[in-house]
Amino acid sequence: MLTKQSEEKVKAMPRIKSTLRRSKDGRYLVHQTTITDVKAVPYYETIIAKANES
Repeated sequence: MLTKQSEEKVKAMPRIKSTLRRSKDGRYLVHQTTITDVKAVPYYETIIAKANES
């Protein structure tokens, strides 16, 4: 069982999905990793505003 604080940390972490498949011709193994990170729009607006100040 996670504490509320630990649960919040886990929710803030990016989601990582790993997929393995064979190429269409069967000669290669394709390993694809997808990282999904969700941030609120104000977070990015702040980053862009600070970058524009520089």
